[in-house]
Amino acid sequence: MQFSKKVEFIQVPDWYYNIEYSEELKRGYDFKEDLFVRAILKCPPKREMSLYSPLQTEEMQPDQLKEEF
Repeated sequence: MQFSKKVEFIQVPDWYYNIEYSEELKRGYDFKEDLFVRAILKCPPKREMSLYSPLQTEEMQPDQLKEEF
């Protein structure tokens, strides 16, 4: 995971039980599961700020992110 701004990683592991996904239910798929959340990624917003977060296997330079997206 890569971000265009500094992001704080705050560990707060928690389980959410019996999460339901209504769209999956409509499609006839399994729609209920338990969800584990490991952490919160925190980035204080500033006026007119954009945050880019590509998920990929290759690293990019932060200044390229805005151009790419």
